[in-house]
Parts: sequence; C-alpha cells; structure tokens
Amino acid sequence: MLLYVTAGPKLAHVRYGSSYADAAGQTESASSSGFSAGWALGAGAAWAVDANWTIKTEYIYSQIAAAKGAGSYALTDGTIADVVHSSGALKENSVRVGLDYRFP
Repeated sequence: MLLYVTAGPKLAHVRYGSSYADAAGQTESASSSGFSAGWALGAGAAWAVDANWTIKTEYIYSQIAAAKGAGSYALTDGTIADVVHSSGALKENSVRVGLDYRFP
C-alpha cells in the first residue's frame, strides 16, 4: 500500500452569469468568463492488487478565486447603469477512485 499527500496550484476556466428582475420592472444582468487561479490539497492511498494492477482512492479539496463579472442595470426610467458583480470563491470537495494498469 502507498499513502500519499498532494498539494499545488490549480487553474480553472470559470464562467459566471447572473440576472435579476425586481417588482418595479428593473432588470440587471452580468456575466464573465476566464481563467482563475487557486490551490488544491489532498491525500490518497493505492493498493497493489498484483504486479500490474493497482486500485487507488483519493480525496482532494480545492478552492478557486472569486469570478467577477460586469454587466448592466436597466432602470424603469430608461437609463442604463453599469454594475459589477463578484461571485463567491469556488470550493470543491472531490473523491476519486481509480484502477491503474502498469504495462510490463
């Protein structure tokens, strides 16, 4: 059995969008798309089934910086206001299971 810890930077392509309409008929929308940086930290274990086959499982927690979007706000008087939105940071918990074959 092999136990391991993994850590390092993470890069993700994040798309963010939102829209809103209130009771007065004013609407707001914003969107953004781009790459955001973050980090990842995890641990895992691998078991050798035989000389060529390995079964593994790992847990990874990662966090990506907040995505920001620019958009517009349409007021009932016909004017348009520019708005900036910011989403919360993307946090991900993942568990992975794998089966590996090593060619002799």
